[in-house]
Amino acid sequence: MARNLKIRDLTLRDGQQSSFATRMNQEQIDRCLPFYKDANFYAMEVWGGAVPDSVMRYLNENPWTRLETIYKAVGDVSKLTALSRGRNLFGYSPYTDEIIDGFCRNSIQSGLGIMRIFDALNDVDNVKSTVKYVKQYGGIADCAVCYTVDPKYPELGFWAKLTGKSNPKPVFTDAYFLDKAKQMAALGADMITIKDMSGLIPPRRVATLVRLFKKNLSIPVDFHTHCTPGYGLASVLSAIIAGVDVVDTNCWYFAEGTGAPAIELIHVFCKKLGIETGVNMEAVAKINTQLRDIRKELNQSVFGVEKPEPKAFNPLTDTLPDEIDALFDKAIAAVPAEFTLYSPDGKHDLKFPSPDGRFYTRTCTGAPNYRNIKNETHYIKPEEEHEWYHLTNKMENLDYVTLPSVSGEYYPGDAIDVYVLADALKLSGKHIWIQPYEADNVQFLIDMAAAAVGGYDKLRERPIVSMIACSVPALTYKHMDAEILYLSAKYGVPVQPCALPTAGANTPVTAQGTAFVACADVLAQIVMLELLCPGLPIIATTLLFSMDMQSTYTLQSNTEITFARLICMDLFERGYNIRAHSYGTGTDSLCLDAQNFIERTSLIHAMAMSNASVLGGMGQLETAKTISPVQLIIDNEIMGIAQRLRAGLDVNDETIDWDELIEGIDKDPAFSFLMSEHTFRHFEEPHRPDMFNRDGVVRWEREGSKTLLDKAEEKYYALMAEEADYALPADKAAAVDEVLKKAHAALVKD
Repeated sequence: MARNLKIRDLTLRDGQQSSFATRMNQEQIDRCLPFYKDANFYAMEVWGGAVPDSVMRYLNENPWTRLETIYKAVGDVSKLTALSRGRNLFGYSPYTDEIIDGFCRNSIQSGLGIMRIFDALNDVDNVKSTVKYVKQYGGIADCAVCYTVDPKYPELGFWAKLTGKSNPKPVFTDAYFLDKAKQMAALGADMITIKDMSGLIPPRRVATLVRLFKKNLSIPVDFHTHCTPGYGLASVLSAIIAGVDVVDTNCWYFAEGTGAPAIELIHVFCKKLGIETGVNMEAVAKINTQLRDIRKELNQSVFGVEKPEPKAFNPLTDTLPDEIDALFDKAIAAVPAEFTLYSPDGKHDLKFPSPDGRFYTRTCTGAPNYRNIKNETHYIKPEEEHEWYHLTNKMENLDYVTLPSVSGEYYPGDAIDVYVLADALKLSGKHIWIQPYEADNVQFLIDMAAAAVGGYDKLRERPIVSMIACSVPALTYKHMDAEILYLSAKYGVPVQPCALPTAGANTPVTAQGTAFVACADVLAQIVMLELLCPGLPIIATTLLFSMDMQSTYTLQSNTEITFARLICMDLFERGYNIRAHSYGTGTDSLCLDAQNFIERTSLIHAMAMSNASVLGGMGQLETAKTISPVQLIIDNEIMGIAQRLRAGLDVNDETIDWDELIEGIDKDPAFSFLMSEHTFRHFEEPHRPDMFNRDGVVRWEREGSKTLLDKAEEKYYALMAEEADYALPADKAAAVDEVLKKAHAALVKD
């Protein structure tokens, strides 16, 4: 059975108020009314707000006549709605209960069905009387909880924190809005509206509040917003998916802009979702025929100009413009199947897909902790970050690096990512994957990369860096993510759009559900990027986690989430022919113990057999919170084994050695292949890890009974004693430092 959604039309009140300063006169309204009776809206907002004031002040009309005329034309087909400012009614000063009583009585007698009552400051006492009298005279009391946001306070500096200062705690929390709704329900409200009069509420917050209200209230919930910032339609759709009972819309020619979303678009999406609105779209089309002319008249009378009108659209006869329907396919088709991520000196360029079918590897990104050679774990120091680049340059099975996070004790907290990138550009001979920390920092990160190669054109031609944008929480794109996507597209910097869902927390607990959300997250970013910059190199990145349901601890290496990673890799690589990237190694263990090696080898062996182009996580411990030089060296060995697994086997007469097999055994059943020609041709092919024991216990004991950890530590000291493999030329290093100075001046607050 289809779900029903009620639609409140705002065109004759909020629509015209938002777009045309409430100058729609009675004659213009009368042209629309014959068709409104057939439209079958649940409700029509026609009164209140600025209507009574404007009708009298500017149009020399009687607001009561307007209400009564509309009611006479529409009758009880749609409930007529007015917006009231609580104790202020339609005015700007508080009124006594006697006036509120009489006003509510007369309003309902004149045809009003619903009074939407709000107080701009959510003062529940100010709506109490209106609720009482609306219900007393048979009307529906719709109480509105006004949505707003807290001020964004500047981040406190070091000395402020040291002296115990702190910014005010948030006021406008989910608990705050729910409490106001419960108080209004206790007064006798028949429904509750989430009233976002400024269009501030983003889609995810809508979903959260709607679900919260539906769970805790026994009365219908309405959602009201405006399209001023550009995401009003998305917010309404989010509310619908979350289970809202009523949504507010305008007809096409009075919709969008500073008004509410268009009923026509809501209708299209509801059809796709299998939701019934009950609205007669043929009648809506006839209303729009009148509104188009009225819009032209109001443009001339109110603004004195003919403002552009939206492209005509009737969902019963028209389809969405081909260019809109085709945008997704267009964006996916624009993703290059082949591209190159470059290294500074060209020695470690990465061609995608890999010519020999191997996967590429990277280090752990963003880890704040370092487990040093002495087995001590602490926040990363600059000298340890430099050590890290020295070692990563020497790992033959490591293809590119990501940025660790140096402690704010050493680098300014406002610009850690910029400082760390400066180090990486000077010291790393491999491609660098950048993870920005703040929206304001993104431009400086790109400026710095351009300085390291000699300009923006050269960076576009040979990008030695790529960016990561992460949707956290799921299906949410913050200001920083938007800045990364926009600026990367502007400068031609490759992006690895990333999803970081946690199964059981912000995505479904199942591997299937988490994979679905992660892929949707990444696809959304890909569409944005490729529409901004068609042909931009993309690596779809799904770095998935799960939540342990007993401890609530976030896990990286459990088996179920590995299944989810495999699903994602298959979808992108085989389904969309887009290069894909996920974790290939990692552990939830806190140290280099048996759990660590069991988890990371089982993970890498599964992922090595997938279609992934990139597998990440070399050197990481503790669910990607810690990096270890010893683990890096061991992972270099493990990745060698995994690459051999990925290479697979050729099965033919030569590899089977059919001729020698038959001939040798024919002559002598005890025939040994030790000295065969076939063995001499192929004996060097099997992969042999450098640090693994292959010599038996006698030699092992004679050489000191060294474990894998012992050998890794020895190799660490040997590699550290070697000269560095790479350093950025001095002129380019100086250019990087110049950008760093500018970034420090602009970003660092203390």
